[in-house]
Amino acid sequence: METFISIHDQDLILKSEKNRIFRNLKNYKYLFLGMRPVDKLSKIRNKVIVVRDLPVNIEDKKCLYDYTGYWALANNDGIVKSKNICVIHYDSMVFPNFLPEINKALKRYPNAYINFIPYPLTCDYFLPDKYAKATKEACKKIYNLDIEKKNEELIAKGDLYWQGCGQFACSYDTLKKYINWVEPLLPAIIADPMAAHNIERTVKFFCVENNIKEVFITDVIEHIYGCSHDQGYQSPETVEAIKQRFEQFINGKLFKKRNKLRQIFSLVNKDKHKILTILGVKIKFRRKTGITK
Repeated sequence: METFISIHDQDLILKSEKNRIFRNLKNYKYLFLGMRPVDKLSKIRNKVIVVRDLPVNIEDKKCLYDYTGYWALANNDGIVKSKNICVIHYDSMVFPNFLPEINKALKRYPNAYINFIPYPLTCDYFLPDKYAKATKEACKKIYNLDIEKKNEELIAKGDLYWQGCGQFACSYDTLKKYINWVEPLLPAIIADPMAAHNIERTVKFFCVENNIKEVFITDVIEHIYGCSHDQGYQSPETVEAIKQRFEQFINGKLFKKRNKLRQIFSLVNKDKHKILTILGVKIKFRRKTGITK
């Protein structure tokens, strides 16, 4: 399996390599998005795919954020050389069990779409007009699919989650099917100011309409969040705190702290429920790998 890391800043790539941020990945490349300089990357260009330089790309559609990266993977032959792929963000901490758990899941469900950050279908921010108006209108027009009604039906059937954050693993064939399914929706979505949020909400309905197995693995990666773009709902104090935490991460300090904690947890039997005491504090946790639709 190949892993592609969505990123938009060459200095962050150099820091990631220096501090071995992605040490738990075996076969990975950076997927460089946008139009920023790449002049400092000559020594590691074999690890970097500059998407704007590919024969087919949509980097001019910057409103789509990292979607343009995996769109390019699906539309340029020869980049992906393995059967399965994974796409993650540059500001994500990958734990040692990341590859083993994903490979295990894809072996069991070869055509699954794996996500790491499940959000409830019942949450208020899934399908409001602010984040999903274009997707709702385009799905109705192109596929005669009322996604609000479909969502109600899914909830009634006991479906729980949708896939957030643009980080996933699947077969290369599944990725291409997803990109092809979204393609006729793109003109409407690109015209929306919240285009990236609209794209994020297409995954759930692609999986449902195409009978793609949905798998959520929640204890293999942590999205640190680098505050590279304004979310529009966070206070300046919160943004500053997030940025400080990201600086710890990219400089290798946060990884060491978290990795030590992960090692402590790994000593515990992998039952669904356990009580673990750390520094005198009892912590109850649930291992959620393999939560499936």
